[in-house]
Amino acid sequence: MKLPYRVLIDLLFIALAMLFFMFFIYLSGKVPEFFMMYVVYGGFCLSFYFSYLLRKIFIT
Repeated sequence: MKLPYRVLIDLLFIALAMLFFMFFIYLSGKVPEFFMMYVVYGGFCLSFYFSYLLRKIFIT
């Protein structure tokens, strides 16, 4: 029962991070493509890092 709950939390954090970075791109207007790719990869890395932290918190 705990595995789907953790997967749901992972997906939630990924969605929140991507929405935050999309909103940031929308606010900043036109940005260079390399910056766009950096933001997208940064969003994925941050979301997986936060999901990893939450997983450690819920396991212990």
